Amino acid sequence: MFCPKCGSVLEEGARLCPICATTINPNMIETATTNLLSIEDYLAISKEYQSEKEAIRKKYRNMIIIGSIIIIFGIIILPLILVPLTIGYNSPLNTISAFLICMVVLISGVIVAATSDSAMKKKTKELGVKYYQEYVQNHNSDTYK
Repeated sequence: MFCPKCGSVLEEGARLCPICATTINPNMIETATTNLLSIEDYLAISKEYQSEKEAIRKKYRNMIIIGSIIIIFGIIILPLILVPLTIGYNSPLNTISAFLICMVVLISGVIVAATSDSAMKKKTKELGVKYYQEYVQNHNSDTYK
């Protein structure tokens, strides 16, 4: 539910907007939302939102790719380098060290990729809410002058 005056996100059943202090009643919401697109429909046609969303995705896509490369390095390449080096030495400590190095690299890659992905989703969601709030404000500006 959104405030019909400022477009802020409201909790269901709210009677007062926490941002603009507009008193909310059910008739007001119904009148204000007449001919109002849903958030999904509006964001699908908003060119400004789509271009900013793509810029955010490009920014975080590189970090996700870097994280994926680190994961591949930790799974495939590093063991191919370290395991033959430890075979010549009959010490379990060398093998364990090689294994731990691979695991640290692998975990680092997972952390980079996962945090980048969640940050990208959070930023695009915040951007979508911002654009939709502006749309609701512009849509209802004539109603509340």
